Amino acid sequence: MRISINISLFLVLFTSLPAGAQSAKELNKQLRAELAVEQQKQDSCHSVFLRSYRELDSVKESVYIKLQKLSEAARSIRETYSSVSSSLNTLKSLGRYPDMDFKELNALKDYSDFIKPIKGSLKTKERFEVVLNNENLEKAKTKEQNQLWGQKLVEYRDKAALNASGFRKNEAARIQLQSFSPQLDSILIGYQYVTEDLLPRKAQLEKELDVLRENYRLKGPEGFSFAYREAFPDIHPLPPRENGDIVMDGTIESEGDYDAVPVQKESSIPVQEPEIYEIVDEPAIFPGGYDALKKYLAENIVYPSFAKEAGISGKVFLKFVVSDKGRISNVKIMRGIPDCPECDKEAIRVVKGMPAWIPGKVKGKAVNSVFNLPVQFKL
Repeated sequence: MRISINISLFLVLFTSLPAGAQSAKELNKQLRAELAVEQQKQDSCHSVFLRSYRELDSVKESVYIKLQKLSEAARSIRETYSSVSSSLNTLKSLGRYPDMDFKELNALKDYSDFIKPIKGSLKTKERFEVVLNNENLEKAKTKEQNQLWGQKLVEYRDKAALNASGFRKNEAARIQLQSFSPQLDSILIGYQYVTEDLLPRKAQLEKELDVLRENYRLKGPEGFSFAYREAFPDIHPLPPRENGDIVMDGTIESEGDYDAVPVQKESSIPVQEPEIYEIVDEPAIFPGGYDALKKYLAENIVYPSFAKEAGISGKVFLKFVVSDKGRISNVKIMRGIPDCPECDKEAIRVVKGMPAWIPGKVKGKAVNSVFNLPVQFKL
């Protein structure tokens, strides 16, 4: 009821008065009166407009807070699910297949697509157009006064029409955002439900991995598959090899030039870790080659909604290990995108989810090797 009264009042205030044809003096008197009325209308409408404008800003702020909460909740779900997925894959490589169903994730709404209908309302910000009446025409001739005041009257009425239109747009945006707000609450509740469901599953999988890890540590590597050595590389590592083979480093460059990530020299003190080559004869290769790798990244990277809306782009430089079986591990960020930790995390997620590579080789033998990869985020 209040909304319709506001709009009706605004339109009534901008109703124009007709002007008739009189003598110059009579017309001058009438124009003075009409200008006074228009000034009064403008002042009254300005007050109504500002109240509506402030209400729209308040609703926008509330919606933005909810969108921020949704962004954080969605990021939490992705991170938790990525951890769950990684644990599941590790357990499967060890011959364990936990019975877990994640169908609810497929049905979960992506809020970034869901809010498309209100993006226009979030951008709506109509301003009030004010007519300045500062001409000193008292010394001008009557006809000159009439001409200039007539032009001023037209300006008042033209801007009155613009302000009425702007008022309606602001009110429509406010009404849409207010009615949409409960739906955002509903999505947030759904996100919270999924997070609450994922966290105990994550803990369950990690506990199962801890049991396998401890069993492997206590019993030693004998009788365990090589998958255990890959899953728990810090337990029972292979002795270091004592050769000084020099081979090529494998690095893929994407569009644009960049500084290669420097390879850190290993300490000369022997460490009990599996041999990992930073330089190889034949670099590790993504199945299908460079073009297939570019296609995989393009199809699997989910551009963070926050970064997309903020216009953030750039490259994330990663370093990871390709095992002699082609599996990806030890994924690390060497240089990320400033102000976008979400981009860094998304790059890690996509790399961890890659299919098995063709391993690098030294003297014709598959080995564990380091690979440097830039992942580009471009709008």
